Amino acid sequence: MCPEMESAAIEEKQSGFEGLHEGVPVQGGAVVFVRRKATMGIGHVGWGFLVHAGSAGRLTLVGDGNVWEIGAVENHHGWLITPPLEDGYWQERTSQPLRSVASREYDHYKVVPVGTANVEAALNAEKAVAERPYMAAVSNCMNDVYHILAAYGVENLPNPEAIANWLPNAWYDHITAPEYAIEDTGGLADYSEHGRGVGS
Repeated sequence: MCPEMESAAIEEKQSGFEGLHEGVPVQGGAVVFVRRKATMGIGHVGWGFLVHAGSAGRLTLVGDGNVWEIGAVENHHGWLITPPLEDGYWQERTSQPLRSVASREYDHYKVVPVGTANVEAALNAEKAVAERPYMAAVSNCMNDVYHILAAYGVENLPNPEAIANWLPNAWYDHITAPEYAIEDTGGLADYSEHGRGVGS
């Protein structure tokens, strides 16, 4: 990341996003992406969170100066335990997250405004995910998304260790938040028309 963008991201993290949702200051936003047909229909999820809000003051997923950190652990091998560097971990910082995940065949997403965003904590959690092995039982794609977005400030995400949430598609479905097709750029921009909050 260039020095100018890094400086802007730090400044934004400290000052917070100045948009409002139902009278509540919104400092950031989080996204969960899903590829429903992955792993013979079990599904697969990835994460996204806002690291820098644009000067236009609009929380969107299609530019407007907003910069997002996105990523996932793909585990293309399908092994129950996969070491780091072989587990398909990736991350990207982009102003066009939907375009990026569409190229990886994710098909839907859910969005959550965050009142108090902790970018540094989320980046540290992301680093920990990058350095640990994939383990189907305890550090799978759901666990990774959960830990990163909880560190960012998303509250009441479904517990990925609960039996009802143990499959990625089920865990994703139990996130109480608006869902959009990946080609629908309306996520977050019109969030006020939907219910707010996550978890079940």
